[in-house]
This record gives sequence, C-alpha cells and structure tokens, in this order.
Amino acid sequence: MSCEAEVAHNLTLKALRIAGKFPGSSKLNSQPVKIASLTFPNRVGLAAGFDKNAIALSGLSRLGFGFIEIGAVTPEPQAGNAKPRVFRLKADGAVINRMGFNNDGVEQICKRLAATSSVSPVLVGANLGINRRTPLENASVDYIKGMRQLFDKVDYFSINISSPNTPGLRSLEDTDRITALLHGLVQERGNLQEGGEKQAPIFVKVSPDTDSDQLRQLALCIEASGCDGIIATNTTLEREKLLGSNAQEIGGLSGS
Repeated sequence: MSCEAEVAHNLTLKALRIAGKFPGSSKLNSQPVKIASLTFPNRVGLAAGFDKNAIALSGLSRLGFGFIEIGAVTPEPQAGNAKPRVFRLKADGAVINRMGFNNDGVEQICKRLAATSSVSPVLVGANLGINRRTPLENASVDYIKGMRQLFDKVDYFSINISSPNTPGLRSLEDTDRITALLHGLVQERGNLQEGGEKQAPIFVKVSPDTDSDQLRQLALCIEASGCDGIIATNTTLEREKLLGSNAQEIGGLSGS
C-alpha cells in the first residue's frame, strides 16, 4: 500500500522535524570544496523543493548533506497549484511536479529560521522566487524583498528564473530582462553587506530546456552581472522515452 506522493513528502518532513528535536550530530563525508566565498563541507546537497518552508533543517542536517537549500521562497504566502500536483513515474525512477511555488512566505520562513538551532557546518541556501500575481516586469521587487529579509539568515541565494510551474517565469532568461534583474540583485547585495563581512554568494538556477545559443548568452550575462555562478539545473519539460503512466502530466520532470 502506498500513499499519494505529496502526502508521503509531507509525512517525511514531519518525521524529520521531530527527529531534529532530539540530540544528535551530523555524520559528514568530509571532502570540502570551496565555491565563491563559501566552503561546503562536501559536494552532496539537498536541492530546493524538498524543505520549502525550513521546517526540518535540524533533522535534515544529520543525514550527511554539505548544504540544504530551502524554498522557493516568495514574498507573500501562496498555496501553489491545485492538487494533485506531484506524480510518481515508478517505471522511470522519476517524478513530475507542478507545485507552483507553494510556501509560507518570507516573513514566516524568516521566523522559523531564527528559531532553528545552527546546523553548522552544513550550509543553508535560500531559493528565491516570485509570487504568481507579480507582473514579470516587477519580478526584481520580489527577488530583492526575499534577499533583504533572508540576508542575515542564510549562507547563499539561488535565483529561480527557471521553474516551469510559474507562468512566464522562464522568459526572465531573456538577455535584457536577466541583465537588469541580476545587476539589481548584485547592487542590493552590496548595500546589505556594506560595513559587514558577509558575502552571501548569488547563484542563478537555469533551465535544462534552454537551447545552446541562449544558454551561452545567459552564462555571459550572469558572469558580467557579478553573480557567483550557475545552478544547473531546474526540472525539465522534456518527456522523451518515458515509460510511466503519468508521463504526460504537466509540470517539471526530475530523476529520470
């Protein structure tokens, strides 16, 4: 007997949250790697999307990860897309999701982070997104708000411009839009760290469905902006050679 995919996900998070309340320590595979200004304890991390709301960081930090990325976090809480929105493809060892940036909003997540004991040396990143109702021309406002409120609570930022589950979001990869967005974020980071030592690297999470020419231009824009690197990649819309009965569900594919 199995339960619906999103129910299983939420039950796992609750179990990890409870486990994190008991004494314990991380068992890290100690092979550190330095990226930007950060030293990651090892190369294995938990991507954004699993613990969107930072409810199980203590429990997750004991599983051997070098970093844990929360989010996507948006300025205002939002419920995301209608359920069901997570689908197992057992024959492919894959999952399709169309969650839609469901999260508790940056204010609540900041409170939760403030109340969470340090998980050091595990690093914590924040994946930033925009609210569904935010016009794309105002996207920078949402990303900057998230950065401002989380700046003192996380180690780095991941700028999500590539989720396939927020209408139009991937158009932010266009050269003009991404240039203006990233320069604004780098400038805001400079304002936030003025007089302090914290660096808070900025990484840009890109789509695997971007063609090679656009990807090259995107990489050049990211480099020129002063951001620190690329996270490759978000989920894909590709469906080639899938066997699972849910293969044609709308959403992003991962794991195949």
